[in-house]
Amino acid sequence: MVFLAYLFTVIFSLLALATLPLSLAAFASLNPGAPNLVLLLEVVEGQVARYVGLAAFGAFTRGMIYVMAGVLLTALAAWIKPRR
Repeated sequence: MVFLAYLFTVIFSLLALATLPLSLAAFASLNPGAPNLVLLLEVVEGQVARYVGLAAFGAFTRGMIYVMAGVLLTALAAWIKPRR
């Protein structure tokens, strides 16, 4: 049981870290003068948004959804972490 708790802690932590570039790209798409690397992230974020079904929302709303998902995943990772 402890193994599963550690496994889910790692999975939730990695998923929370994966939402960071997505939220950065969604918010950066609001700025047309963003650097090229961020604009590349914006293209990837657009593909992820289409795949997940969030393409109908605006960039700010998608960014907030990614931030909230990251916070929720971080809280789940901290909550499920085994305590001794």
